[in-house]
Amino acid sequence: MDEIINLIIGNVLSSLFLQTAKYTTNQKDLAVLMQNGCSFQTFAPSQKLISCGTAVNKVFILVNGSCLIVCHNQDGKASVQDSLQAPQIFGLTELISEQQSYSASVIGDRTGMVLAIPSALFLRAIRHNLATDQAVIKYLTYLARRNMDAWECCNLYAPKDALSLHLYDWSKDQQLPYTLKMGRLDLAEFLHIQLRSLYRYLDDLKKQGLCCVVNGKITITEANFRALENYCSIIAEN
Repeated sequence: MDEIINLIIGNVLSSLFLQTAKYTTNQKDLAVLMQNGCSFQTFAPSQKLISCGTAVNKVFILVNGSCLIVCHNQDGKASVQDSLQAPQIFGLTELISEQQSYSASVIGDRTGMVLAIPSALFLRAIRHNLATDQAVIKYLTYLARRNMDAWECCNLYAPKDALSLHLYDWSKDQQLPYTLKMGRLDLAEFLHIQLRSLYRYLDDLKKQGLCCVVNGKITITEANFRALENYCSIIAEN
């Protein structure tokens, strides 16, 4: 039975991250997963999937939809650090680094679904299934590249251009108009700039038609997105 479960988990991960074949979980596979503590869970916007500081007892595979990554400072203040769309694996880095608790909270952004797998089951699949190993390696490579790109964006570009690139990156695969979930203070901290500087850059972007403000929220409309796409292509060329 262990080998069958490892194979099913490997097939799911392969279809999402390796794209070697289209895989649809059939009723038999679904029953096996459910009998061993796995579950498919749908979630709505703002619904919490993972609470920072709680025990790492499951790994969550984001099958569709998108989620927000929320971190907490020493004073307990929460801030949105990222928005990620499917496919993703939440709880993986904590599991393989043997952390006892989740390092961030995960909250639903757009309605979607996750496959929750008990940590022990997922760890066993990593140890005994090649497809799982390959998918995990590819996903960790993706995370490393994404973090490096974010670091380069903040350090190689002027703050206003870095802001534009991030707004484009966050909105490019989202339904428009896109509303940024991150507040201005969190955004300033993310870009490592002062809040008053952020307001100045946002004013410049609004004048250029690269973003707008709707109900107090930074918003990217279709027209803004087209302008952002053109502006960011010029930045990249230079």
